[in-house]
Amino acid sequence: MLSSAKTLKQNLQSISYLQQKFSERKFKDFDNVKAFVKEALKQKIITKIKYGHELEKISSDGNSSLSLSEQEMLVNMIAAELHDFCSKQKELKKDLTALSSSIDLLEKHALVKSSAKAKLAESESTAAIAEKISAMNRIAKAYFDLQSLFLDELELSDLAKSVSSSEKKFFLTLGKDIFLTKQLARKFSYPEDFGLSRWREEKEAPVVVITLTPTEKFAKRLMFLMGKEEEATGSYSGLLSNWVKLKRGICAELKIPLQEDTGILKELERHKFESEFSFEKLFFVTEAIKRKK
Repeated sequence: MLSSAKTLKQNLQSISYLQQKFSERKFKDFDNVKAFVKEALKQKIITKIKYGHELEKISSDGNSSLSLSEQEMLVNMIAAELHDFCSKQKELKKDLTALSSSIDLLEKHALVKSSAKAKLAESESTAAIAEKISAMNRIAKAYFDLQSLFLDELELSDLAKSVSSSEKKFFLTLGKDIFLTKQLARKFSYPEDFGLSRWREEKEAPVVVITLTPTEKFAKRLMFLMGKEEEATGSYSGLLSNWVKLKRGICAELKIPLQEDTGILKELERHKFESEFSFEKLFFVTEAIKRKK
């Protein structure tokens, strides 16, 4: 716990410095957003801004894919989140004070315990144990207070991990809950680790395109037509009165080879538990194929 608390304190001091330096900035000015990101990188904090690429476009050439109202919303929301982040100085300093005092107390007890005098004692005093437990409780409380304070902005578990390398970085995430438009698939963009020369976008998994077989296309079109017929007349009899003609017509419309009845029935049977391919529709198609008019 002592090791994690010391690492957490060190990282929180970087965050506190960042908050203090930008507490008076107006983040509707994109230059201040860039300055914030650059300074964060110096403190080994990588700032991830949702729609950051769009934010840069809005400020530079205005060639954004967002509507004007969405552009204004995005600028205002990111500015508000950055302002809110920087306004948490007082609460953070309070938790840092609690961490510092608890760390000092635990270090003092560790030093005493390792001394020659302490080695002669059979056990720690009740008062010393109580002090250590109280210090650990304060560290735990500070940790949970910080989780509530920063919500989704910071991963506290990452900040408390022992750092084996001086190059270790952590992330500050802004705008996680912003939803502006369905047209924008790319969600995050943030600067590269060592500068703001480019904004990098999050890679997304390629969309899997499902290609239907001719029989699947036929079955879907048939079900659609049967649904339309039912809406218009209340039955399927008119549509299915001449199965051979209907089948040829659907195949010609879809530009697919003439389908075999056995293949069509197998495909319909495969979907019989779906609402679109109901038992009722399946029954009428089966009867139509039997008649083969």
